[in-house]
Amino acid sequence: TGVKVGAPVTMLGFTVGEITEVNTTELSKWMRDAKFNVFVGFTIRDPYHGYIWTDSKVKLGAGDLLGGRSLEVVIGDSGFVT
Repeated sequence: TGVKVGAPVTMLGFTVGEITEVNTTELSKWMRDAKFNVFVGFTIRDPYHGYIWTDSKVKLGAGDLLGGRSLEVVIGDSGFVT
């Protein structure tokens, strides 16, 4: 709830990108069983690409006072730079 196109993507307290797409996923059995119901696409702007590793995670963060949400990228520590 509250995830919208244009909402910020943050990392280490900085805004590094934005959400570009929010859609439902296909209705396949695998998607339902894995509880992958919503696809959220986002972009990371240059020069922050080097901070995204193969083991980085994305979590839903608090947004604004009006109920909006943001995404927060958590930097990986043992993966490879993407």
